[in-house]
Amino acid sequence: MEGSKGANALLQVMRETTAKTIGFQVKSAILGTITSSGLKLDHFEHPIPLTDCSVMEEKATLISESTGTSHDYIIRLKLEEGDRVLCVPIDEGRTYIIIGQVK
Repeated sequence: MEGSKGANALLQVMRETTAKTIGFQVKSAILGTITSSGLKLDHFEHPIPLTDCSVMEEKATLISESTGTSHDYIIRLKLEEGDRVLCVPIDEGRTYIIIGQVK
């Protein structure tokens, strides 16, 4: 199919352009550090503003054995300057989701 060849060629150009722009190809989660100016990825020299990042949240439900009542909780990472984090790029690397803290 000619359309598939064209789409594959376009995808390859996009990957190469992204790799040239940020200096590496992102294929999985990457490490970074929270700084006063944003998220500093290990393999990218410029910090990413935290407004361009999201932090993963976890939802937990606790059920009391004695009463049977349940309570929902949202668990959020409390990130501070200097914290090491694990991130996943989305939107072709324009946005990052911080998925965890690395100790």
